[in-house]
Amino acid sequence: MNPLVGLFRDLVAILPEKNFEADSQSAIDPRRETVVFVSGFGAPQRGLHIMKRRLLRDGYNVVLFSLHWQDFSGGIPDMARALGREILSLKKLAPSAPIHLVAHSAGGIVARFYVQVLGGSHYCETLTTLATPHHGTWLALLGFLSHLAVLWRCLIQLSPRSRLLRKLNGAPIPSDMRLVSIYSTDDIVCRSGSTRLPLEYAESPNVASFAIGGLSHSDFVLSKKGYQLIRTVLKSWGKGLPNDILAAINT
Repeated sequence: MNPLVGLFRDLVAILPEKNFEADSQSAIDPRRETVVFVSGFGAPQRGLHIMKRRLLRDGYNVVLFSLHWQDFSGGIPDMARALGREILSLKKLAPSAPIHLVAHSAGGIVARFYVQVLGGSHYCETLTTLATPHHGTWLALLGFLSHLAVLWRCLIQLSPRSRLLRKLNGAPIPSDMRLVSIYSTDDIVCRSGSTRLPLEYAESPNVASFAIGGLSHSDFVLSKKGYQLIRTVLKSWGKGLPNDILAAINT
């Protein structure tokens, strides 16, 4: 992939959209597994609509947790608590339905904070992060030059070596759920050095990381290949993850 082409697509994807908003939640069928998709900064609503449609087609209940980031004065911890309230409401609707978190970009930090710091692992079976800057990204500070400046607290928290990321990466790994990280070596927005999980996590049997190529940052939400990766991880729940995730999506 040409890096400049991927970067251009990513920049276009975060432009504010008008006259379009994806429905956030489908009707909950208590007999089905539920996927809660936690979006990142400026997630394209059309892309989220496509994601929802694909997940519904594969038989999942779907909740799009697309936050209005500027409404959370406490930054990522506030967002994680809001995610927790959403999960609890889902559990009331369908107490026995398994819940899977899938989170893109900064949404993965929100989901990890909920799972690892706020105890959310007791309510979810899996968390899959996509192109999430687990070690932060200096590009977050460029948000101060754009419409994302209203998210100033989050931008600071997403910077490398921030207090919040140090706390999160030092938090214990839940033993009662699976954590999977997928990142792209062709992602210009969140480089692979920042999207790898901490090395200490590799010792845990319920943690897995996959590095792939050919996807830009926004492709994880928009492209068919990105969705195939998500689908492969979701379908492997209870069966064990494939050693080669790229080979698995082609079978």
